[in-house]
Amino acid sequence: MTLMEEVFSVKLGKMKVEILATESLGVRSMSCLVTAGSLRILIDPGVALGPRRYGLSPHRREVQTLWERWFGIKKALRTADIVVITHYHYDHFNPQEPGLFRGKILFVKDPERRINSSQKRRASAFLPELSGIARIEIADGRVFSFGGVLLRFSEPVPHGETVKRGYVIQVLVEHGGFRFLHTSDVGGYPLEGQNEFALFWAPDLIFLDGPSTYMAGGCVPEKAMGNMAELLRSGRLKKLVVDHHLLRDVSWKQRVKDLVEEARKRGVDLLTAAEFMGTREMPLEARRKELYFR
Repeated sequence: MTLMEEVFSVKLGKMKVEILATESLGVRSMSCLVTAGSLRILIDPGVALGPRRYGLSPHRREVQTLWERWFGIKKALRTADIVVITHYHYDHFNPQEPGLFRGKILFVKDPERRINSSQKRRASAFLPELSGIARIEIADGRVFSFGGVLLRFSEPVPHGETVKRGYVIQVLVEHGGFRFLHTSDVGGYPLEGQNEFALFWAPDLIFLDGPSTYMAGGCVPEKAMGNMAELLRSGRLKKLVVDHHLLRDVSWKQRVKDLVEEARKRGVDLLTAAEFMGTREMPLEARRKELYFR
């Protein structure tokens, strides 16, 4: 069975969550498809590769996986009713095929407010391409209802520890008493108050971007560790899927061992996206040296 033939989906109550691409599945991304009732919501339809790791360009296996994951995202795009773009980094959206968004409702990060210059340029080039083919809604801090499905968007929060890389919006999907949160690139919530949206809405399932330990000498910011642990104490959280930036570190589990132990004590399943989907882990970028030299 090839990657393109695998079916990744987990049904939780009246909602189905399918993680299409992320680091434990071989690429840079946080793309997922949420089916709530008859509504199909695609979050962050983008995929990318780390240009250089360990002084090495992406291995051919990474390139192959990139195209396979993008194939899956395109397939989901064709059947999605709603598309969410939490910010304008290329591992979260792809501006190259605007026709894929024809007939969709797009909820996007505000391209003018609380945005850095590079993302503003990307948004200003991309969004006009969708004029007349898609309905575009600025999502920051807003709530939208589609029958029995609610989409709640956070106000913009910093992309990781500083605002140099811009801001992102988080999205909560609620249906049938079940809540799913996609955090976007929060980097493990390293700043004071960055996790307030998650704490207030107390999701059952969170897809969390973990800290960028691969760029910080293996260190997890103390505040990030505390804020991530705080999520586990809500009393409602059942599964915490931690992936994206954290899974670029081969030793990620050791870096967050205290969080893993806290989750065990609280009865919360702490998983990578691959574990959540019931498939093998493929952190290809983190293992790039092995791919070249094994």
